[in-house]
Amino acid sequence: MTIRRQYSLPNCKLVLEGWEDTTGVTQPSDGRPLLSMVTNMECHFAGHEQPLTGGQELLDGLIYAVSCYVQE
Repeated sequence: MTIRRQYSLPNCKLVLEGWEDTTGVTQPSDGRPLLSMVTNMECHFAGHEQPLTGGQELLDGLIYAVSCYVQE
């Protein structure tokens, strides 16, 4: 089953699409299925028309870059 999640902050919006884990992994207490594989992501920044779009590789790179930036 395809899952779509949206996370909004004042200056950006992250939209993730992917597949749920159907291997029987315990579901979170909030009842929403786990997003186990990202197939598409969009990152919309305030003031920019075109979003960053890609898949799992772009999301991993974005997470790494933001983590390094925040830790400096």
